[in-house]
Amino acid sequence: MEARKQGARDIEFLEIDVRHATEVRKLVEKAAAQLGRIEIAINNAGTETRLVPVQETTEDEFYRVIDINLKGVWLGLKYQIPHMLAHGGGAIVNTSSTAGVTGIANIALYTATKHAIVGLTRAVALELAKSNIRVNAIAPGPVQTGLLSRMVAGKVPIDAIAAQVPMGRICAPEEIAEAIIWLASDAASYVTGHTLLADGGLTAA
Repeated sequence: MEARKQGARDIEFLEIDVRHATEVRKLVEKAAAQLGRIEIAINNAGTETRLVPVQETTEDEFYRVIDINLKGVWLGLKYQIPHMLAHGGGAIVNTSSTAGVTGIANIALYTATKHAIVGLTRAVALELAKSNIRVNAIAPGPVQTGLLSRMVAGKVPIDAIAAQVPMGRICAPEEIAEAIIWLASDAASYVTGHTLLADGGLTAA
């Protein structure tokens, strides 16, 4: 894995379904037991929706994207926060999107979940502001991931998406990782309740 290539050690990968409380709770408990405490948590799991008008979406799609994108973040917070409270603090970063700060046509359900993450982040940050737990969100623009490829497959060329970005390119995942690392680090010790846009200027206009 890329992290090991960069010299990281003691990495363990566990596959869970973030829609299920039992699985999220067990993951957090295992991490806390093995590491002694949880200082940083990133709630990043998410899924896409089809690129269609809202009236063409289905009830099954609604529940799937809500359960993964929003419920998954909520469950992460629900089980991460008690461990941080018990050990004097920490930092949490939730993944939203530029779709969480503006409207994007034809991905209404996805947009709704990403707006919800911004609101959830702000509210929880206020709840924990005096408990030495910072809660922020990252809002990426288009990133070179499978999610983007699946969402626009056969409908919008990737080059056309890049052309809409003022910087003229799609973001690399590593660039988002760097922004998350900053939010989670002591360098951002006075930052909480914030949604950091990493979008190449896409929402600047």
